[in-house]
Parts: sequence; structure tokens; C-alpha cells
Amino acid sequence: MRKEGIDKKLREELMRYKVLAIIALVLLAGSLNAQNMFGAFVVRTEPSGASVNYSGSNQYIGQTPTQAVAILMDHNLTYNNGTPGRRITLEINKEGYKTLRQQVFVPFNKAHQQDALRNPSVFSFSLRRDDMQSEQNHPNPPYHPNNPNHHNHPNHPNNPGHHGPQNERRLTITTQPRGALIYVNDQYVGRSPLTVDPKVRPGEPRRFVIRAEKRGYRTATEIVSPREDRVRLVLRRRGRNN
Repeated sequence: MRKEGIDKKLREELMRYKVLAIIALVLLAGSLNAQNMFGAFVVRTEPSGASVNYSGSNQYIGQTPTQAVAILMDHNLTYNNGTPGRRITLEINKEGYKTLRQQVFVPFNKAHQQDALRNPSVFSFSLRRDDMQSEQNHPNPPYHPNNPNHHNHPNHPNNPGHHGPQNERRLTITTQPRGALIYVNDQYVGRSPLTVDPKVRPGEPRRFVIRAEKRGYRTATEIVSPREDRVRLVLRRRGRNN
């Protein structure tokens, strides 16, 4: 009888320890889930002054060098060599340079947003010149008949490709509100309002896709033909939940 009493007491003690262990695990899991983890990043480019967006959503981040951008741990959490974080794809544009799309990994290594913003991951990129766009932005100088260097000029009378004065079409782009970032066929051209001289590249359809972006507003897009000389885009303000 005494042995049975001791065994019963031991079983009760073991059960109590098991219950306490389960409660401790539940509390620990709850504290981990309640704790927010943050990461932050900065984008720099050479040259600076490039426009940075999240690829896919086209959400505007800023111009390089950007301010520190905080990211909160969410369902997109992944691991890189055991470090928790998030992979994001950036799209970087600058007039006269090729568009750069680059995936980066931002580690979640801070428990507070301000700590993350003070210690961001820094991503630096070198942009490559777009020779075709540079040629478009630097057309031939005006033809002068007494200039000996102009014998191959497109407007020289003896040039087989000469067709007389060219009627260049210009496109005026306005937005509501003003100051939006303007892209023509995915190439950044400046802030609205502005007038551009878009050209159709070989192999491209004879149309221009005009995109306007502004922080706090939804992206607006219009498709225009080379015959049109002006276009107006209206950007709608984002809601709190957008």
C-alpha cells in the first residue's frame, strides 16, 4: 500500500511538471508572435538621382540615395543562411540609363522600427548608359551648307536619305495633380507638366504607353498614338487601406 501511494504521488508530480512545461511553451510562443521584427534598407546608385520602385506593384520608394525604408516581418518571411528576412525586387530608372531590376534580401534583425531605420542594409548599384536613348536625346545639329563637316548630315541635299525638313512631333504631358513622375514606354522622362519628343524604336509598336506615378496616388496609364500631341492623366489618391 505504501509503495502504491508513493507511485501515485510521483505520477501526480510528473503530471504537474508536464502541465507547467506546456504552459511555459504556450507563453513563450505567444511572446514570440507578439514581438515585431523589423528590417530596413537604403538604395544608392552611381550616378545618383535614379527613381526606385517596388517591381510589380510600381510603388514609389524615392530617388537615390533613398531614405531608410522600414519593412515589418509578415507572411513573406524567408530565410537566407539561417537569417530571417524578406526578398524584394527593386526597379531602378534614370533618364539616359538602362532600367535595372534587382532582387535584394533585407534581414529582420531589429525588434524596434527606429532601431532598424538607424541601422539599414545598404544596397549600391552602378547604372549602365542606354546608348540608344542617348542618341535620341542628342540629335544631329542643324544643317549648315557652308560647314564641310555636314556632308553626311541627314538634311544635306546630296544625302540619299534627305527628305527635306522633318516635321518632328512633340507630346505635351500634364497630370492632375502636377509633379508626377512620367515614364514613356517604361523610360523615365521627367516630372509633369513637360513636353517630350518620343520616338518609336525599331521593333516596337507604333504607340506610346504613358505612365504617371506620385507618392500617395494610384499609378495612372494612358496609351497614345504618334499622331497625338497632348495627353492628360488624372491620378487618384490612395485610401488608407491601399
